[in-house]
Order: sequence, then structure tokens, then C-alpha cells
Amino acid sequence: MKSIAAGQFKATCLALIDEVAKTGEPIVVTKHGKPLARLVAVEAEEPRRSIFGSCKDMILYLAPTERLLSTGAVWDAVERSEKKSRQRARLRARDAGR
Repeated sequence: MKSIAAGQFKATCLALIDEVAKTGEPIVVTKHGKPLARLVAVEAEEPRRSIFGSCKDMILYLAPTERLLSTGAVWDAVERSEKKSRQRARLRARDAGR
């Protein structure tokens, strides 16, 4: 790894940046012989793929949706809800007859 004094780095900063980008070799900037900073090349980022459509053609449907999502069991909540709906309908019919 190449090292360079801070004063010399200041004078040749742009050329050093180009050198690091071209070679990929980092340069350590020193002051009075002690490392202060490291100049490194940036790795190229891969372009981000859109999340929309990223799973296209990855899901295989084997059965109709109703059969995939249903166990066939009736939930208590459904039974209670239906019972309350029938009660409300009876009350409305009774109130409408008054």
C-alpha cells in the first residue's frame, strides 16, 4: 500500500484520485509519519432491481385459491357473526312491522 505525506497529497490530490480509481490500490495519507486517512476506490454498485415483478414466474399454483386457503372448518367468529346478522334482521323486520 502506497503512502504519501499530507502536504504532497494536497498538491496532487486530483491526480492521486485518478490513480486510485485506475489501479484500485489504496493510498494512505500521513502527517508526520502517522496515518491520517486512506484513499480507496469506490466499488461499482449493481443497479437496483425493481421489487415489482421480481417474483414473476416463481410461484406455482397447484390448486384453486379456495382450496389453498381454506381448511374447510367453520370458525366460531363466522358462526357468531352470522347469528348476530340473523338477529339484527329479525329485529329490523319486527321494528318495520310496528
